[in-house]
Amino acid sequence: MEKINFENILKNVLETQKLIILLFDKDFNLLYFSDNANEICNDVRVKDNISSLFDQYDIDEYNKVMHQGVSLERIMRIGNSFYVSSVYPYTDDRNNVLGIIETLYMIDEKSRLSNEIKRTHMHAYAESEIDSRINIKNGTTYSLESIITNDNHMKHLISLALRASESDSPVLIYGETGTGKELFAQGIHNASKERRNNMFVAQNCAAIPETLLESLLFGTTEGSFTGAKDKPGLFEIAEGGTIYLDEINSMAFHVQAKLLRVLQEKTFMRIGDKKIKKANVRVIASFNEEPFSVVKKGKFRRDLYYRLNVINIKIPSLKERISDIELLTNYFIRIYNKKFNKNILSVDKEAMNILKNKNWEGNVRELKNNIERIMNFAESNTLKIEDIYNHIAIEGIKMNSDDHSEKIEKEDDLNMFWDYDNKTLVEVVESVETNLIRNVLNETCGNVASAARKLGLPRQTLKNKIIKYNIKPIF
Repeated sequence: MEKINFENILKNVLETQKLIILLFDKDFNLLYFSDNANEICNDVRVKDNISSLFDQYDIDEYNKVMHQGVSLERIMRIGNSFYVSSVYPYTDDRNNVLGIIETLYMIDEKSRLSNEIKRTHMHAYAESEIDSRINIKNGTTYSLESIITNDNHMKHLISLALRASESDSPVLIYGETGTGKELFAQGIHNASKERRNNMFVAQNCAAIPETLLESLLFGTTEGSFTGAKDKPGLFEIAEGGTIYLDEINSMAFHVQAKLLRVLQEKTFMRIGDKKIKKANVRVIASFNEEPFSVVKKGKFRRDLYYRLNVINIKIPSLKERISDIELLTNYFIRIYNKKFNKNILSVDKEAMNILKNKNWEGNVRELKNNIERIMNFAESNTLKIEDIYNHIAIEGIKMNSDDHSEKIEKEDDLNMFWDYDNKTLVEVVESVETNLIRNVLNETCGNVASAARKLGLPRQTLKNKIIKYNIKPIF
């Protein structure tokens, strides 16, 4: 039987896969390189040191791999080509690091942009306070299981989103700012058996000038306009996956027309190109205004609206799911306990009532930001009403209804005709003081410092009286 030459087989595999291998010892001397290494490193020779092949930035990165035992993956531009570089330490039987191995794999522009999007997502969520892990395959963070709720309607929407993940039909999500539209979009993508291993690409249509949005979505060809290069758009990068168009109600009409063609014909063309490309991409879009009212105002194409509105998900505002406020508050407290190295265990009843009665115009995002603000300054193991008064966003505190205004007016009337019969002087003084403090707190939207100035009291004295009289302002 003829002896198998494994070295030749390995060389054939490397050449077929366009994979370049470099092996360095502990002193960063080059011990081995594959034949195709000369394509990227001029005149590679065994015993060359890493300093003769790469610049100082790369050497610093290799040092981290060598001395910290971590792996490194990044995109490198060498000459006119892009490579995915993977660097790993290799060890002996006793787990002592002997050197590093680097593999370089050439990629095209579409793959490069796809990897850049993933890395951007990973960087954005690396320090995230959300208890989720980045999905390396598709760049997402959230799944439908990430949605925190006790609300029956929200649970119904999660069930609807799960069923929606089984089809390729467009999805239209409507919700106010901060309700979690992208969370649902990522959740649908990650629940899809057909698409979850491909890219999820998100683009806020209001965050980029309309002149650039078209080229960003559909790509460009060299010479189509001054400075244009052959560059894939997001529809090519998301091939086989999902594209999420946030705030699509901000999209210009001429771009809406091209998007309509993508949805109807499953095809598109790069700007300046005559070649038709197929679009195997699921489209999920979201409005931050009531969709049909935007259509009726003439700000959005009616035909595109109907084409997108195959599966409709309307996410309720936080004030419509008050039962979730306590659940979310405790969740954010756990997150910021860990982030700020604190040990806040609970929220007292009065403070929680203020949170539940607040008109959260920014919804879950605003609640999260306010809990972060409060916890930056909280000193005890329990969040108390004075923590809410002093640190909650004043501009976000509003009357929830006309009933509250009427209630305040009624209390003012009662204060004017206070019944002093059968009360001691101390009791009368305490009653007047209690109502006066409550009214001033309402006038200052719960800001203790402002109320103290109006009352001519030291701030700490006012805080002590609020606690003593168990004062609860009406918002």
